[in-house]
Amino acid sequence: MEMKFSKREVNKYKMKENRDTNKQLIFFNSVMLEDPNRGCQALTLGSLYFISDYLKTDDFDVISPSYYLRKKREDKEYKVKVNNENITITRRYYWLPPVVLGALLSKLFGRTIKIGQFGKDLKRVQYTFSIAGGDGFSDIYSFSTFKEVNRFTFFSVVMKSKTIILPQTIGPFYSKKAKKVANIILNNAEKIYVRDLSYVDELKKKNLIYSLDHDVSKYMLPQKVVVEVPDNAVGVNISGLLYNNNFRNLAGRSPLYRELIKQIIEKFQQLNVPVVLIPHTYDCENPIDFEDDLLAIKNLFSELTNKNNVSIIDKDYSAPELKYIISKCDYFIGSRMHANFAAIYTNVPVFGLAYSYKFSGAFSRYSLEDSTTLVLDIGKDDIQHIIIKLMDCYKKRNEKKQLMMNSINS
Repeated sequence: MEMKFSKREVNKYKMKENRDTNKQLIFFNSVMLEDPNRGCQALTLGSLYFISDYLKTDDFDVISPSYYLRKKREDKEYKVKVNNENITITRRYYWLPPVVLGALLSKLFGRTIKIGQFGKDLKRVQYTFSIAGGDGFSDIYSFSTFKEVNRFTFFSVVMKSKTIILPQTIGPFYSKKAKKVANIILNNAEKIYVRDLSYVDELKKKNLIYSLDHDVSKYMLPQKVVVEVPDNAVGVNISGLLYNNNFRNLAGRSPLYRELIKQIIEKFQQLNVPVVLIPHTYDCENPIDFEDDLLAIKNLFSELTNKNNVSIIDKDYSAPELKYIISKCDYFIGSRMHANFAAIYTNVPVFGLAYSYKFSGAFSRYSLEDSTTLVLDIGKDDIQHIIIKLMDCYKKRNEKKQLMMNSINS
């Protein structure tokens, strides 16, 4: 039976179709809403607010590009509320060979050659926004990690998409091939934001214009949860990567990290100050042994001779919920960068146990340059020096808090 529609219904359908067609579509390379790393979750949510402000609209949809080689993978769709508007995010899996071929031909002929589904989508995309896990625009973990997280950013700039590098730490680069790929991306980006000044001298040498902004996690609001954080508590975030000491380029470089954490806890116990151990990368159901913060926390807690005044956050909290929990601390000590950012952006004075120069750059940005220390390749004698420095910052926490707040608001 033939279905008939009124003129009004036809016009209504056409109006909806036009709205959908006119809606801005962007690539965003780093949608990690289900990632056990709450820092990655914070980057995703904060980036959407940042992108909304950049586009001057909430009326946009997102494609998060990924790939497959052999077995076709089904696309996934998410809905995320930004400024009371629902943003549709599609995790799209492209067959990789046509994407690579299109990029190679584009580079070879100096013009955009769009092949396959990726090429079709690229025709509709207004911008590519890129953030590589906050510190993944670097080969500190390995060149393969750098290549993986920046793969589609590279394809986008080669194929002439307007690419925005969102605020993140750039560098350091230890291999020539990583630096070469990074230079291609940076030289062809339409806009470069940085969250610290660690790499700006190199950008200036290349005559590349950059803008300094906050880490995008600043724009992710805390979400209140019912949880008990004792008055005057010190929050301590323990990194599973540093605790297990066997992750890629960082392997073997933090053998004294767990001893350092034990002695920090003991120092606050002596002062009768409550300590709350807070994970930031963890999976309550399927933990990954070498990186899970909660596993490391439970292991260390079991080894404490004195467990008095020490508690653990062990439920499955989201990034906004952990940001709220951290905001209830009087002081915070963190090894995960975005756990520290959660403290900084909720006005909690913080001390960073660092494994890369991103800590120094970020902490200096907020007048906390003396509130961080490198914990890689330290000796036994260094533990006491670190604790002395930490306790000095803790005693001056109110002063540090004011300096930090002034820097955030300046």
